[in-house]
Amino acid sequence: MKFAALLTALLTLSIAPRGQAACGFQTALFDVPYDTQHAQQVLDFFHPSPGAADPAPVAIWLPGGFSGLQPATADPCQVPLLAAFLSRGFALVLPDIRPSLTHPFPLPLFDGARIVQTVRHNAAAWNVDPQRVFLMARSSGGLVGGGVAFGLDFQGILGTDAVSLQSSRPNAVYLASAVSNVLALANTIEGTYFGQPTLATVPDSAKQYGSPNWWAAVSPSVPIPTYLVYKGAIGTPPLADSHDAWLGLDYGLTLLSRGATVGFQYFPTGVDATNFDAVATWFLTLFP
Repeated sequence: MKFAALLTALLTLSIAPRGQAACGFQTALFDVPYDTQHAQQVLDFFHPSPGAADPAPVAIWLPGGFSGLQPATADPCQVPLLAAFLSRGFALVLPDIRPSLTHPFPLPLFDGARIVQTVRHNAAAWNVDPQRVFLMARSSGGLVGGGVAFGLDFQGILGTDAVSLQSSRPNAVYLASAVSNVLALANTIEGTYFGQPTLATVPDSAKQYGSPNWWAAVSPSVPIPTYLVYKGAIGTPPLADSHDAWLGLDYGLTLLSRGATVGFQYFPTGVDATNFDAVATWFLTLFP
């Protein structure tokens, strides 16, 4: 399928937004450990209605940057993306992960998997639904999120404790300006995710295994539902910008060919005007 035709197909998959309720939360837990190997292996948890009869869907947010740290967020209602999900009844998980410069791939992927497993392990205590886990990631966080979504399910692989025995596969994933294929990037791009100054010194084998779209293509099962958000011009590999919209089309082509459910928002002007309420609606339609 040509990219222009694919883009047209993807744009028809977005779901119209609805009115938002007021944002608020009744539970806030800070610096909850999800592992013990590094001080940054902690998460913050927010729940809008912890006493509700029905467990809430849960959104896990991995931002960009290679420090592994979330922006300081004492009140997620002040952040449009986070507020949109709390106002729709989602519980919210904001984790830190280990810095990739000193803890390179695959260690960030292991952290991402462990976070999903921790949420499922605590589902009853936190009143969240372990079958409605929405992993959301942007930019370099998308390398982690995409790897967790489409790579190996680490259930029982990295340990035998109660957390490790949970599935690390989220039920759906949101990827914004995320790298699909590291091999499509120019060697001048920083290689921090792999612990290198640039991609020039990263072996092609590592680039392949670190590319979420490669895992989506070779997976024996249909990839999980995926919502893609990209902006700006569509370039041609080797890409000089790790946020190039070509990467969104690369994802879309693979996922649709594998029979995955795909949502899409694309902003050709380069101004990201993502409608997060529409993203929440998309997930809740698939997982009511």
